[in-house]
Amino acid sequence: MAISGRTGFAYATWLDRPVSEHILLAGPADSAHRWHRLRDPCGPSWSAALAAEHGGQRVLITCGTEPGAGMQIKQACLSADAGRTWRRVANPPPGGYVGDASAAWTGPVYLSGGRMDIYISWSFGQSWHTSASLDNAAGLAGAGAILTATAITSTRAVALQEGVNCKQVWLTTDSGHHWTPVTVGHRPARCPQ
Repeated sequence: MAISGRTGFAYATWLDRPVSEHILLAGPADSAHRWHRLRDPCGPSWSAALAAEHGGQRVLITCGTEPGAGMQIKQACLSADAGRTWRRVANPPPGGYVGDASAAWTGPVYLSGGRMDIYISWSFGQSWHTSASLDNAAGLAGAGAILTATAITSTRAVALQEGVNCKQVWLTTDSGHHWTPVTVGHRPARCPQ
C-alpha cells in the first residue's frame, strides 16, 4: 500500500492460484468513495512494491519475477498522474527479492526486501544506488536476512535488519547517503559496526 495526498494505492498478488493474479487499486484514503482498478504495469510478476510521493501525483511500482538463488529480475514503472498512465524507468539491481518500497514527501525512494541491500533512488526511479555504509548489511545478517527501510521525512529513514545472526536498527538523516547503526538492547557480536 502507498498514500499520495488524499489517494491510496494498493497492490495485491495471489500466488496460490494456477496462474498468479494481481490487482492494482486506487481510491480515496478516507474511504469516502469506492476504489477503482488501475491498469497493472507489472504484467506477470511474483511480487511488487509501491511508493507514492506525498501530496503529489507520482507513484512508483517495482515488480519482481519469480525469485531464485538470491536474485530476481526487477522492473520499475512511474506514473506522474496518480496511476492512470505508466512509463518504464530504470530497473533496480537483480540482487535480492522485492518486498517493500517507501518514500516521504519529495525525498528518495527506498526499495528493500529479502537478501538484498537497500536500493535508493534520489530521482524517483530514474537510477538506483546503494549506500556504502550499508554494504552487505543484509548478507552479514545471515541466510534469509531481511533489511527493510521506511522513509520518515524527506531526509530521515529507518532500516530494520533482521537475520539469523543479527538484528539491528539503522538510521539516516541525509536521504540515505549515510546510515548509522543504533544499539537497541544487546547487539550480537556478528552485527557490523
